[in-house]
Amino acid sequence: MTEQATEKLCRKCERLLPIEQFRRERRKDGTYYYSSPCKDCYAFQQASWYARNKAKQREKRREMARQWRATHPGYHKLRKKPSQVDPEKRRAAQRRYRDKHRDEINAKSRAYYAANRETVLQQKRASKIRRAYKRQMKGKQS
Repeated sequence: MTEQATEKLCRKCERLLPIEQFRRERRKDGTYYYSSPCKDCYAFQQASWYARNKAKQREKRREMARQWRATHPGYHKLRKKPSQVDPEKRRAAQRRYRDKHRDEINAKSRAYYAANRETVLQQKRASKIRRAYKRQMKGKQS
């Protein structure tokens, strides 16, 4: 019976590290071995490769997504809930929820307002200014 090693030498940084610092990989025959670069060196190697090939990889992922969507038309519609497909049903469900939980919603709103009064007032002021600016710009276009 072979004895299990507890340490291994990293081939990249040449440090002697505990075996847990190496990735466990599987061979085709189903047996396992520990990779030669440690997890830190492997992560650095992967990150630097990705940085060098970022544009190419992004385009490759986009092309794969395009191909998948072409071979699976309408899949996203199957994954959606009926309330997401039909906006009227969604609004009705939201209305029912608000009617049923009105007291809870109001209590949470009051608690949030009490805890964040200044922030809420600043947001309201900013929103009021934005609306006034939009009305002013709309009037200039006419």
